[in-house]
Amino acid sequence: MISGIHVALKNAIDVIAPPATPLQDFTYHWKQLMNFYVNHLNDCKVPIQSTGIPRHLERLLEILLEEEKEGNDPGPCLEYLLQHKLLDLLASLATAETPPGMRVVCLSFLRKLLGRSKYPLLHHTSIYAPIQRLIALCNGNSPSPIETEEIQFLLTLCFLVCKYPHVTNIINDVPMMHRPSSSSRPNSGRLEKVTYVPTRKKNTSNPLFEPLNTQAIALVNPNLLNSENNRRKSVCSNLTCVKIDLPRNSSMRSNASTSSKDTENVSQSSSPLTQNAYCDSSSVAMNLPDSQSPNITDKLCDELDGPAVEVEPCLQSMKELRLTEDCNGCEKSNSMETDNAHSLLIPSRMPARSKCLLLEALMSYVNSADNTVRVRACEGIMVLASLEDPTFVQMVTQSDLASIVTSRLVNLFNSIPAHVDPNEVDVVDVTWGLDSPLWTKEKKFPGCRQVAAFYMWFDYCNQLIREASTDVADVLAKHIRMNFFERIVTPALADHQVILVTALITKCLKELASSALCTEVSYWLVGHNRHPEIPNVCTSPVLYRLINNCFTDSDELTVETLKLFEEIIDKRNEHTLHCLVLMYLTNRGYYDNTAADSAITSWSDEEDEREREKKSTVDLSYEQSHSRTLAPSNIHRIVNCFLSLVPRYLQTDPDINSYERCMVVLEKQYSSVLRDCFLMAWPLEAVTHDDSASSDSRPEADHGATRFYMGPFITMLFDKVCNMPKQRYEINLQLTVVISKLTLLPHPYLHEFTLNPLLPLVPGTKSLFTCLQKVVKQLVNEIPKTPDSKQKLKETRERLLDDCIHDVEKENTLLESVRDSGEKLDCDKGCTDILQHYAHIRHVQAEQAEETAANEKIFQSLISASNAWNLKITKCSLQKERVCLFLERPSIIKAAINAVIEQGSSFGRCTPLHENIYLTFHSDEQSELTTARLRLIKNVSERILDLQGYLVCKETCCCPVVLTSKSHGEAPEHCNRYICGVVKNSQTNTKETMLTWSKYMSIKIDAITELNEHKYLDVDKQNTHDNSFLRNMAEATIAFELLSIKPSRAVFINVHTSGDRSCTNTKGAPFILYNTARIAAIIEKYNKGTSNGEYPNLTEVKEVDFSVLNDEDEWELVYNFIVGYSQVIENGIRHKPILQICPQVVCMFLSRLTQKFSIYYRRIKILTEGYKHLHTQLIARIYMLKALQIVLQNALAILDIKSISRM
Repeated sequence: MISGIHVALKNAIDVIAPPATPLQDFTYHWKQLMNFYVNHLNDCKVPIQSTGIPRHLERLLEILLEEEKEGNDPGPCLEYLLQHKLLDLLASLATAETPPGMRVVCLSFLRKLLGRSKYPLLHHTSIYAPIQRLIALCNGNSPSPIETEEIQFLLTLCFLVCKYPHVTNIINDVPMMHRPSSSSRPNSGRLEKVTYVPTRKKNTSNPLFEPLNTQAIALVNPNLLNSENNRRKSVCSNLTCVKIDLPRNSSMRSNASTSSKDTENVSQSSSPLTQNAYCDSSSVAMNLPDSQSPNITDKLCDELDGPAVEVEPCLQSMKELRLTEDCNGCEKSNSMETDNAHSLLIPSRMPARSKCLLLEALMSYVNSADNTVRVRACEGIMVLASLEDPTFVQMVTQSDLASIVTSRLVNLFNSIPAHVDPNEVDVVDVTWGLDSPLWTKEKKFPGCRQVAAFYMWFDYCNQLIREASTDVADVLAKHIRMNFFERIVTPALADHQVILVTALITKCLKELASSALCTEVSYWLVGHNRHPEIPNVCTSPVLYRLINNCFTDSDELTVETLKLFEEIIDKRNEHTLHCLVLMYLTNRGYYDNTAADSAITSWSDEEDEREREKKSTVDLSYEQSHSRTLAPSNIHRIVNCFLSLVPRYLQTDPDINSYERCMVVLEKQYSSVLRDCFLMAWPLEAVTHDDSASSDSRPEADHGATRFYMGPFITMLFDKVCNMPKQRYEINLQLTVVISKLTLLPHPYLHEFTLNPLLPLVPGTKSLFTCLQKVVKQLVNEIPKTPDSKQKLKETRERLLDDCIHDVEKENTLLESVRDSGEKLDCDKGCTDILQHYAHIRHVQAEQAEETAANEKIFQSLISASNAWNLKITKCSLQKERVCLFLERPSIIKAAINAVIEQGSSFGRCTPLHENIYLTFHSDEQSELTTARLRLIKNVSERILDLQGYLVCKETCCCPVVLTSKSHGEAPEHCNRYICGVVKNSQTNTKETMLTWSKYMSIKIDAITELNEHKYLDVDKQNTHDNSFLRNMAEATIAFELLSIKPSRAVFINVHTSGDRSCTNTKGAPFILYNTARIAAIIEKYNKGTSNGEYPNLTEVKEVDFSVLNDEDEWELVYNFIVGYSQVIENGIRHKPILQICPQVVCMFLSRLTQKFSIYYRRIKILTEGYKHLHTQLIARIYMLKALQIVLQNALAILDIKSISRM
């Protein structure tokens, strides 16, 4: 009955006083906002927090957004906003900072309006003019407390520009020129109603840079610009233009924006407007309709319209408003608008230096002290650099972007301390985003923060060049080569810090991923010349400097330089390999054509057949024809040459030098190299180019006219090989690695020259085999002079492999060389990495023969027993009182993925234990959030217990467990108390008692909404506007926040969203859900590709060859997060002997899984091109992603978090 009376009363009130329309409500709040300036003409220093301006602006935004939901057409409130150019006045107030804090409020209002509106508004005259003024206010060169809001505003504009490419030139202030129309009528002061938008080609597959493919965008309402000129003239005639008179103590940023930027806008418009548009927008302070304007406008106009004696005080008072209104007369503006009414706007020829407002504003934050601000600025720069508009691309290439990016790289490089240990550089693993906090906040080693900062910025340069358009990428890469590598790094290779510099550059090459930057680095290393050099003539200073560094007295420098050469070979850049090695060998100048026929045919009985096929075209398909150079029929003779090189009495263990043990590893390595070098179109056979003429017709003098030169790099390697008996073990080991990786390259001339000892060589030519012969000859002569050499050889081998401590004798270098020579021969003839060989060598102590035999017997039984396990063991070893197990990776990967795919959502469930358990919790009367945490811990614990096989009772059973936040008080009878920490306020360090669950949910929803606005704008409309999506995200964020801390400890929360980074860090729920959606998107794209034939169909999981998953990150993903998922469930709750609840284990598992996958996703292109030879690897990786997706969904279900498929 009461409700009926309430409805009747409301209806009666509506009849007597109808509710205000949205337009009336909108104008009311705008007038209330303006009333502040009318009432505070003499006192505008009031902080904005104490005024009603933020509340009125928030209400204006709500009205605009609610109006959009009601229909598809623009409503009267939006028309009013645009027609009366309210944003121009807001921009003026933001410029003047009146009252203090107005700039932040205006930036926030515009950011939310543009980001949440479903209409493309940026191209409208009443929008982009104030936007340009606000962009000019954002300047990160001087520190500011509001730079977070400024960068969010700029980043929102960046993503809108990416979404609507047709506004690129408008927002970025591209110079425009007018072309007179064929007809011009005096009373047609209207702009074109349709803005043409050319189709933009997609730059990259990254959805972050995927624009809309639209052809035309209509203005919001054709009538919005048809303002009534009579009313405009009447209002303008009654308003006095107030020019800014800034106090001397005004900030530099405000002064710059009002003096320089406004002058530019008045002198020459850079958007599809004439000059009067800006003047029109900035001169009208309050242009309200007569019917809806009470006495606010009239009051202000009356105060300004009077005798000169009375106007002066008002003008002096208005100066306190600091309003920038520079108008040369409304009459003149209207006449200018009429003259240019129908002019068409076309881009003019770009000047030498073009203004690019948005890009320049973002670049000013690159050196910000706030890491989050800097990262957001980098995101915006990357978005703008990826745009394909030709005019804008030309602007970016002529801007200071390349200079600023390179300057920061140089500064960070120079800031690295000289005392940094070069051996620590390689362990630094960072990315340019916000997911590398350990290296920037913790001190791993002296100087680690400076090193991490340098590599974070280098990674950003790398990613920026990858995502940028072709022209921009080329400019950036060339600038980095010239101003960083050539001007900074090249001189550093000759100073006292050369060891550290070499280690830093080696790490840079390892992290290099963009093709443009890789090409420029190759030019820096080996130059542009692709023709063979003359001996002792330097044409590539960097290469010669590196080679000279290998011959210095510093062993550490030699090792680091050889590591750099190893990385250069690993990059497999065609230009680098050609200039480094191949250009000296392709003419086959090492081959002795004058040798007897028997000598020529002795090393290959298929030489005649090769000569007949030398002119055949190269087969570019993956399944190439058989190469007789890479695999001659007498391969066994070549292998025996290497095997017989070291005498038997110098070999400590004959079985070690058996190359068959390395064939499994060799096959994988060589297959990987073949894939990388597939597109280089190297020849299949090594043939002499001028052997068409008979040997009788060629003068003998011709063969000796040009002496073969193998190039400085190979010469250096062979010299170091010859000097092995006098070098340290570390140098010989690294030298072996470099030669091994070089000989892995499938180039016929390189393979023939380095690995065929039966090849007839030109007299005086060194080869790898002859160098090794020389080394062995020295060893054979010196070893017998050493007493008890056999035993000392064995001890030296054990010391080097197992870090045993022995007395260093003077002949140790010689003994080390013996071992290096033997293992080097095994590596060279097998073309494999010596480190792979070491991984399969077990430590055996000579003096512990009996114990070793017993251990070996135990290990063999363990290996045999593991054949029935899921984790099969291939080898065991005892190292420093630790048992090391070598697992069979392919079988483990296959078994793990098969189990996940087959079991699905039940993966990880244990066998039922038939034990009952009951959990409950006691609410915290003071803190609603603490109660919510207790409820979450109880629900998660029940799910984990269910997975462990326990029977979770719904009613009280024996020995129930009560979760409570009270450490005192009597527990219920026969109950076990489990005390949990409370939820505390991080600022007051006390229990949070004022904040409710619903209020905290609203705070999180607002934070996620803002995150979507400036980072994830290009998402589905259902995600942007769906309240259920935002609510699920907020619930997931809070749940993860409350559960990621050990239950016995208190949880500290930050109520203020400005300091709350739970929505942006790499350990929170949004980051986990984002990577879950990323996996789902990859699988969805693959499924679509299979339907149109782009990708192959999935085979049965049991038939998939998972041995192709040989990347280290792939092994970690499978072993740590698929195989290790059952361990997470086991550790989630330990019921015996005492109860331990650990939901944070699941949270940590999810964080680490998504972090590892994020790193893997950045390195590996999962959906490769549909080449036939890549199908096996593609299918294996898709199944791995499906398994990871199931594990993620199961783990999220434990926390009651719903996984998403798109974000």
